[in-house]
Amino acid sequence: MLASTQFPADWKAVARGTIVADGEDSGADLEQQVVVGHAADNRLARVAVFDAIINNSDRKAGHLLSDSAGRLWAIDHGISFHPELKLRTMLWGWAGEPLPDEIIDVLKRLDTELRSALGTELEPYLDAAERAALTDRIRQLLRDSRFPQPTPGWPVLPYPLF
Repeated sequence: MLASTQFPADWKAVARGTIVADGEDSGADLEQQVVVGHAADNRLARVAVFDAIINNSDRKAGHLLSDSAGRLWAIDHGISFHPELKLRTMLWGWAGEPLPDEIIDVLKRLDTELRSALGTELEPYLDAAERAALTDRIRQLLRDSRFPQPTPGWPVLPYPLF
């Protein structure tokens, strides 16, 4: 994640704004324009869709780790699977863009598997409403064939951001 006005061309913007700090020494407020965003990395795109599927309500930048081999680890999925849409993530950079064919294929397989063995395996962990909402989110992604958009009236960025 990056918060800066020097924004790389190959990154995705998530939020733009102004930070206002109290200029104690000068007596005047100090303003700084910022853009918060993330790399346009296919691995992050897959995490963004995963978060939409599980309805992750807490995807902070610090929950995305890269190891010495360059593998990406998405951690901390503790606020997930609620039946009510509560997606809150730092990965909005693709919002509204078409889903890649690779992701659509995975969503189709997941939809099929949830109607068979995988659905049965999830019964001890997710109640009926959570399983139904999971299926609905996957089918909505397939119908739209686009990355999800932020939900109006819901705080779509986690706090703190990092």
